[in-house]
Amino acid sequence: MNIICLKEEVRKVILKSSDGKLFEVDEAVALKSGTIKHLIEDVGGDEVIHLPGVSSWILEKVIQFCTVKEPSEGNNFDQATYFTWSDAFLGSFRSWTLIDMIVAADYLNIELLLHLACDYVARQIYGFSPAEIVQYFEYSLTQVEEEFLDILNSEKEDTPDYEGVVWEAFRFVLD
Repeated sequence: MNIICLKEEVRKVILKSSDGKLFEVDEAVALKSGTIKHLIEDVGGDEVIHLPGVSSWILEKVIQFCTVKEPSEGNNFDQATYFTWSDAFLGSFRSWTLIDMIVAADYLNIELLLHLACDYVARQIYGFSPAEIVQYFEYSLTQVEEEFLDILNSEKEDTPDYEGVVWEAFRFVLD
């Protein structure tokens, strides 16, 4: 008697980062992203999926995160081990990279990564003063002030006491 074992072929999806690097990923891993799932439904899995909002370095880390089996009710995966791993994974990045990971998780609609990364950052800056938070994210006060002014400049016509609003709102960083 001959026994034939058929191995199920794993479907692959090709993702293209904002800087043009291609990643071949198992479809099951790619489908952890709501954005990619919708793109596959719209254009099919045979096309290259362009992700203009994610650099290759960040996309590589997101894929790494998504390949780890997440805890659920039905498996025997230890949640404490998973959360320890996710803290170690997120803790290996510089603060500005964490922000890029959060932006990518939001863009790609990967809720678990988004929640874990935001929680990690929140725990890191808990109890910090505004100036310490600026320092944690490796910004200078000048950069923060310039970005803040840019935001307010876009709404200048709608703000009657423009200069007062700018400095009142920015004062919390300087204190």
